[in-house]
Amino acid sequence: MAYSHSMVRQRWDTVGGLSIHSRHAGTSGPDVVCVHGLGVSSAHMAPMLRVLSPAFRAHALDLPGFGWSDDPATLPDVDELAEFLEVFIEETVEGPSAILANSLGCQVAIACAQRRPDLVAGMVLVGPTVDPAGRSAAGQIGRYLLTLPGERLSQAPLVVRDYCRAGPRRIAGTFRYGLADVVKDRLPGVGAPTLVVRGSRDRIAPQAWVEEMARLLPHGRTAVIPGAAHTPHFTAPDTLGRIARPFLEGDLEEATRSGRP
Repeated sequence: MAYSHSMVRQRWDTVGGLSIHSRHAGTSGPDVVCVHGLGVSSAHMAPMLRVLSPAFRAHALDLPGFGWSDDPATLPDVDELAEFLEVFIEETVEGPSAILANSLGCQVAIACAQRRPDLVAGMVLVGPTVDPAGRSAAGQIGRYLLTLPGERLSQAPLVVRDYCRAGPRRIAGTFRYGLADVVKDRLPGVGAPTLVVRGSRDRIAPQAWVEEMARLLPHGRTAVIPGAAHTPHFTAPDTLGRIARPFLEGDLEEATRSGRP
């Protein structure tokens, strides 16, 4: 089906035995898969799909149990969510892809890149969790409350809808799995070029944490979006696109030419 750059189309595919819902935009260029954060769905990535679509084939999936995707029989941990992402990239996107992820989605992307480096050409990690300095339920909830004043109210209806659909049990259980995932131990084993991005008002992913991530990653760098908080892919997609696009177009192509994993 042909569609304009700004049009986002939806589809359902069987991934790992589950019906997985996803959104897609763009007709040419490298593939970029967008991975949402805790509790929300691919709808949270729709503004980013539109920004990426003129230069990329952009995709965003609802992780199992979120959005319109099926609920798995048991609650998946970070590695199991990464396994679904791997199958989505292989079977739905049909090949290696860059990943743009937010919050808990960054943990899923990192696990995917560590497990299957052949599938991940590079990553843009936006507001990545979990900073070891705040790796507790109280620490993360406190940071979330401090970050909320910097977010835009326009996303509240979408977030409330997605949270109600996912339900408190799934959100709480996935949150616990996110806390149990020691992200910094994975980073040295991720060879993909990675841009770590935060909003200047994001207390969930402070500057010290994104800089530590970039140091631990073999090919990491950082960027800051002034005035944004934890979700610039939704609240400042054009600004994030201006930062991410040169990285995705330039550094990933160079990595492909050089054979760097």
